[in-house]
Amino acid sequence: SALSEVSNIDVGSLMSSWTSQVGFPLILLEDDGRISIKRYRAHGANNEDDGEALLWPIPVTAIVEGDSKVYGPWVVGRHDDDSLALTRNLKEWDLDGKWFKLNASQTGFYRVGYTSKQWRRLAKAMPPGVDAISAADRLGLLSDSFAMGKAGYSCITDSLRLAHSYSEHDIAEYAVWQELAENLLSLASLYRSEPFYNKFQKMLRTIFIKQFQKLGWESTLGESKRMGTLRGSIVRVLGVAGDQEVLSEALRRFRLYVEDCKAHPISGDMRSIIFGIAMKKRSEE
Repeated sequence: SALSEVSNIDVGSLMSSWTSQVGFPLILLEDDGRISIKRYRAHGANNEDDGEALLWPIPVTAIVEGDSKVYGPWVVGRHDDDSLALTRNLKEWDLDGKWFKLNASQTGFYRVGYTSKQWRRLAKAMPPGVDAISAADRLGLLSDSFAMGKAGYSCITDSLRLAHSYSEHDIAEYAVWQELAENLLSLASLYRSEPFYNKFQKMLRTIFIKQFQKLGWESTLGESKRMGTLRGSIVRVLGVAGDQEVLSEALRRFRLYVEDCKAHPISGDMRSIIFGIAMKKRSEE
């Protein structure tokens, strides 16, 4: 009640739907311009909610191509909400051929699923330096895209197209590239026995090799600890991708470490990865 008095908002009513319902909402953008709200289920989109009424008051914000303004919030997901106003703006931006991103700076607790056309536009807006797209927004787009694809709400090719756009990035933002690596490694474990796995490995090499060439094997003076962790993640991905130069160098470092671990130490960020590559190689012999 104290929060309600201070803010002049019925906080209890606002929060009751969030605390009394399982899960959290997913806003899906349809090809015809409409939006729908579903309960997000990580294990699949084909599960019904048994007739439950899903009412989350969701404050939706947006950033739009060519505009530094944050639009909204529009409160959707309840009776007599702002859905019409939000839909009107989405249609207008879409007709203008602009990309738009909901949940500006990832301040809201919900996922967003875009149309394939909008995902393609967003892929072009991902490189660091593009106005209005922050690292938090890039991270959110990656997270939402792969979550949608894995759960079946959208086509995984939209996620892979978004991921492929990172091959052109000059800057490796730690949290964003960690999210990218974790999602692609997860897919690699699923695709390992598929006939297209070699093509998937080639795509992984294309995405990550540029950043690896910049980071190299050794840390530099003044480098943040996060860069060390990121270097390890990139080496892990390239190892899974079958990059022969990375595999050969990892094995060379492993052998030197076995001969004399004090003279040829391996950093903590790289140790388990290099050991893993060596064990995999030994099991294949």
